[in-house]
Amino acid sequence: MKFKNYRTRFLINFFWLFSLNNLGYLFSIITLPILISKFGYQDMGVVFTVQAIIFGMVAIANYSLVFYIPTQSKAISVNENAFKETWSLSINIRAYISVLLTLASLLFVFIYFKDYFNLWLLSLPIVIFKIANPILFFNALEKNKYVLLIGFLSKLLFLLFVIVISNKDYINFCLGLSELLIVLFFLKQSKQPFFEFQLLSLKKITLFLKITFNLFLVNFFSLLKSASILPLATYLFGPSYATIYTLADKIINMVRGVSGAMFTSFFPIYNKERFDLTVFRKKTGVLVLCCLLLFVALIYIGSPYLIFVLNNFQENNIAVNILRILSLSIPMFFIIIPLFSYLLELKKWNIILNFAILQLAVLFLFYMIFHNNLYQIAIGFVISEYILLAGYIFYIAKLKKA
Repeated sequence: MKFKNYRTRFLINFFWLFSLNNLGYLFSIITLPILISKFGYQDMGVVFTVQAIIFGMVAIANYSLVFYIPTQSKAISVNENAFKETWSLSINIRAYISVLLTLASLLFVFIYFKDYFNLWLLSLPIVIFKIANPILFFNALEKNKYVLLIGFLSKLLFLLFVIVISNKDYINFCLGLSELLIVLFFLKQSKQPFFEFQLLSLKKITLFLKITFNLFLVNFFSLLKSASILPLATYLFGPSYATIYTLADKIINMVRGVSGAMFTSFFPIYNKERFDLTVFRKKTGVLVLCCLLLFVALIYIGSPYLIFVLNNFQENNIAVNILRILSLSIPMFFIIIPLFSYLLELKKWNIILNFAILQLAVLFLFYMIFHNNLYQIAIGFVISEYILLAGYIFYIAKLKKA
């Protein structure tokens, strides 16, 4: 298979994924005010908290796949057998872990949180439906048009569900069902051998889990950082404050989605071509940094208006201040991409893991010291991002000298 010019491919990949990110932002602007208006801060705080925990479970079920599959981009693009083997591995690992997590969480919630059992039970299909999610493979194959279509149509279907449902317990169920229906359609439409997966032996699965355990921990600790904030906000300050934090976090997540789109657009090409990262010239770096700082300034200044729209056209000064604090982390999301890609391609998984643990430790230190101040917890999130960047720069500089 002959690959096209990597700059053109990056722009094509990024166009599809950036468009998806913008659509996600648009749908958030539409659905969030509807949900808050229909169910209120208290109920939506509980729903968002359950959703955050469920997405944490999905991340665990993905094990190391979110980082492993990009490293196999070249193999699954040129070899159909490699594609089938990797897809089968993905289905088996997700299925085993999802079933175990589902059963364990049902028992735990039934014993300790009976009041929320129905909501939890109806939210669990999100975990099960994610087993067949092909997004990572479409990214690796650079068929990101399908990623956009799946994201757009599933969000549109969810919006229709949001308009008609009258019980908060069904919100997360409809979210999972929307994605499943659209995913199944595009698995068939893509003309890739997605339905030709096999059940693998427990020995083969166990061997993979052992080999990529460090990558799993990187995935786990990285996502624990973001997934833990809403449950802790609910526990420390109540569901209403979790909803307020969500208003600010939704906007930051949209920006983080752009950085994620850049990584997902870039790394499969980097894995296939192995080009020198010095293509990123200093002048380009300075220009990118200036653009990022300008964007941070715009978010900072426009925070009251953004929150006003998301908050069902009502002011909320707490959410505005949290958004202004979190906006200071935006440059880190982008600057870190080539550094992380370099270490991932070199299979320096243990180094990436050590820095992920360090970042999480800084965040939890802020939780412990400032557990009665939501602003300080947001500051801790920002500081942890800067510490991660400093760690990567220090290690790579040391590696280059050696």
